[in-house]
Amino acid sequence: MPFFGLTSRKPELLFADGAVIFAESSEELQDALDTITEWSDTWEMAVNASKCGIMAISRKFTTDMTFQGQKVNSTDQYTYLGYIMNSKWDVSGTIKNNKNKVRKAVYAAYCFLRQSDVLKELKKKFINPILMSIG
Repeated sequence: MPFFGLTSRKPELLFADGAVIFAESSEELQDALDTITEWSDTWEMAVNASKCGIMAISRKFTTDMTFQGQKVNSTDQYTYLGYIMNSKWDVSGTIKNNKNKVRKAVYAAYCFLRQSDVLKELKKKFINPILMSIG
């Protein structure tokens, strides 16, 4: 399915107003950014390049990339939908981040959970959705 006029068979990750584009080379990435720029300009949509980033996985990109005339900075890690991606495919950052979210959620619910008059089953029903949404 073409997205933003991109007709190649390259995979994209799309969610709401976010997108991740995979490219094999600097030229291919700049072509994709130009295509999205053209689409955005047609529909009078502005893109905030400061919220964008280029992360090279197996090779470095050799040229500066632009998006709607704005420079897009390179980065060693990028967070997409709560998953912290990095150029080494190391997931420890995501695990640590999710662990901290669980800890904060449990601490926030601590007063409720420590009440002895609240049934154990009710506590499970309360905490399971929180843990499942984070994990």
